[in-house]
This record gives sequence, structure tokens and C-alpha cells, in this order.
Amino acid sequence: MRGRGPVILAGEAHDTTAYFLLDYRTTLCYTIEKGVPLMGMDVYGINPVIKEYSVKPVRPDWTTATEAEKSVYFEAKQQYDAENPGVYFRANCWSWRPIHDRVYQADRECDLCIDEKTLELMGENSGAGLDNQEDCDRLAEALENVLEREDDILTWNCGDPKADREGWYKAHKEHALEFVDFLRECGGFEVC
Repeated sequence: MRGRGPVILAGEAHDTTAYFLLDYRTTLCYTIEKGVPLMGMDVYGINPVIKEYSVKPVRPDWTTATEAEKSVYFEAKQQYDAENPGVYFRANCWSWRPIHDRVYQADRECDLCIDEKTLELMGENSGAGLDNQEDCDRLAEALENVLEREDDILTWNCGDPKADREGWYKAHKEHALEFVDFLRECGGFEVC
């Protein structure tokens, strides 16, 4: 199948988010904003802390599952992810940019020494990230310190200070703090 691109095996829309099962490991998430799908950043924990009482839901067979069964699965998956914040973090492309910018800032301010290529690739869906909990804890601490000085809405202007503020990338500070929570329990991560 090389060169043909991903094959969508199944798809499902919930509220403003559409999920597409690309293969048995990858779910592509599009956030629908004003009718336009925006690809997002799916950040997966490599060795996440799983709560003792938490049970990962079994994905139903999309070809035979009813809409009700799919809905029950997505609700259970959402609950599982909430109980285990180190498993998965999601941000649409508009909110990831300001969060990613603050990761760069945290690295510079706290001398975390994250490899420049890794930092760059964390802005893509390439699988880049940190591979151990110790580095994630250091980033979480540094990022939290950076976020303490931020307003409720984080912005990123694509490096152009003259850009129209309405066109800037934006993220809620609360969402960035969810990424900090993710970092503290992920065991390393990959941005996919």
C-alpha cells in the first residue's frame, strides 16, 4: 500500500470532533470549526500511569457496531482518558501552536536541553517527543512555571508581530495545563 496514503476503515462524528480509524493503532482526529475540518495533534503516552480501578474499553467492530454501541465506546474511552491523563492528549492545530511555543520557551528558560530537531518535529505529526518520565517531569515543571505568567488565552503569531491579532493561533491556558498533567503521567510521549 506504499504511496497510496491512509485508508479510512471507519469514521464517526461526535459534537464538533470526527474520529477516523486509519489502521488498528491510529485514530485520526479532525476538529470541525465553522464547518472546516482541522487536523489535530494526538499526543500518546509511551508508558502512562494507569489507575488501578480503570478499565480500558474495548473498541467495537466498526463494521457491525450500532451507533449506540459506538457512542457507548466513545463515552467510555473519554472516561478512561480522563481517569488516566498520561494516556492521551489532544489539541487541534490552532491550539497546539501556542502550547508548542511555550514548550520552546520552557526549554530555553530552564535549560532543559531538548534536542532542537525533537522540538521542531513536535510541531508535526511525526511521532517526535520525549522518551522518558524524568524529562517529561522536567518539562512539566518548566512549562507550568511559564504558564503561571500567562493570561487565560495563550496566543502565537507565527513569528510575525505585525500579524492581525484575530488571525493568531490561540489556546486556553487550562488546555495547556492539561498538557502539563499529561506530561506528569505519560512515561514519555509521541506527537502523532
